[in-house]
Amino acid sequence: MLNVLDYIRVRAISEWSGVGLEQLGVTYAIECAPDSRFRSPKRGVLTINIADFLPPEDRSEEVLRNAANRLVGKVFMRVKKENSEIYICHIHGLPLGDWLAREINFLGA
Repeated sequence: MLNVLDYIRVRAISEWSGVGLEQLGVTYAIECAPDSRFRSPKRGVLTINIADFLPPEDRSEEVLRNAANRLVGKVFMRVKKENSEIYICHIHGLPLGDWLAREINFLGA
């Protein structure tokens, strides 16, 4: 059973940062809420390095930008593992990196 801390809805890409494929940072405008219906959301930002989530063979600029855009509009959960590690996973339970890799394969990129 997943210990869900809160839900994150990605609203838009706010900013691209970094230089080169290994450091392509993406800042997203997000909403966070304690429930999946987002009744009382709080706004914030989430910055990630997309390359951290994809294997080296998938790290072309086009693939990284497509992967970054795939997060917009999606709902994720912030989950706490039994060992107290906190991570982000897709609403259906896949860790973010696994979900992105599946999306990249689906797109054929």
